Amino acid sequence: LAFDNLTRAPGRTGVVVGALGAGVALMVQTAGVGRSNEEPILDWITQVVQADHFVFSGTMTSASSSNSPMSAGVARELRAVPGVDRVLSIRYGRPEFNGTIVYLIALDAADYAAATRARVPDGIPALEKFRDLAGTGDVLMSDNFALRHHVAVGDTIHLPGPTGPVPLRVVGTVRDFSWNRGSVFMDRAKYAELFGDDLIDICHVFLKPGAGSKPVEDYAARYGLFATDRAALRKFLTELISRVYLLAYIQQVVVGVVAALGVVTALLISVLQRKRELGLLLAVGATPAQVLRTVMAEALLMGVFGTALGLLIGLPMEWYIVRVVLVEETGFVLDVVVPWREALLIAGGSVLTATLAGLLPAWYAVRTRIPDAIQWE
Repeated sequence: LAFDNLTRAPGRTGVVVGALGAGVALMVQTAGVGRSNEEPILDWITQVVQADHFVFSGTMTSASSSNSPMSAGVARELRAVPGVDRVLSIRYGRPEFNGTIVYLIALDAADYAAATRARVPDGIPALEKFRDLAGTGDVLMSDNFALRHHVAVGDTIHLPGPTGPVPLRVVGTVRDFSWNRGSVFMDRAKYAELFGDDLIDICHVFLKPGAGSKPVEDYAARYGLFATDRAALRKFLTELISRVYLLAYIQQVVVGVVAALGVVTALLISVLQRKRELGLLLAVGATPAQVLRTVMAEALLMGVFGTALGLLIGLPMEWYIVRVVLVEETGFVLDVVVPWREALLIAGGSVLTATLAGLLPAWYAVRTRIPDAIQWE
């Protein structure tokens, strides 16, 4: 009876199934795009953030925005702190290139390569390329910089300097997710010479085996600086990435609520239209429980059809956004991660929501009075 009622009113039920399918498709697409972005970025953060402590002025956010720089002497003084093995200083810049703002990262290239390789013996295959930057005006570019700006290894790019454009030769590419418009890496000493800027934004401090963190923390406190450890920085970056998708997930919940209300409305209209039919069923011996199950079954079928439609649409939408839209907008070429766990949860929640949405119409159907329903028969 439930299936027959769905096919007899395709206009009414089709809109509801479509709305439910759209909600499921958006949720699956959002979950898939989130997974496809988060997993490689978090893996990249785990590999590149290897220092034991990070010393900066201001907050973690301002440290990467060049709004609270420090003197380069801080790095030299940190190297003399007991227990410190290496200190890597970084200066961030946002010069204009090709009509947009790119990310310029000037770092102690040789120290970065040596210290990070010691912590990550395997992985980061392009790490050794940083050794060749020391003392040169050569640069490395991120993969998305090459793709977005159509720059090849061996080309020379020009970034604005204090006395005019500064020519920089590109000697390689690296995997980097720092900036959606592309990143450029160069040796910090050469950067200070070419751009007349000897300030630094953050120091990555590598401790000797068994050394405690108190001397570094005491140094930071003495000069009004801030120090945080590796776990705290990774947590901050992870939460920052998660918050990016939180608003999208909230929006999908709203879509799901609207779809559930659509199921309730459609079933209420169905019950009102079938009032005589339901009354006849009760008159010829159908029990209230059987009538209730009929209406609930109709809601269940709407949920199943809408969920199946949403899954069939949501996965291609995810592929299109990850492999077409994101590549054009950011240059990041990411693998498409199918969110199987999230898809199962979304599918189960959608079917359950649609079924529960049928409770109110079902309760109204059970309360139908036989004399009122068949008075014109």
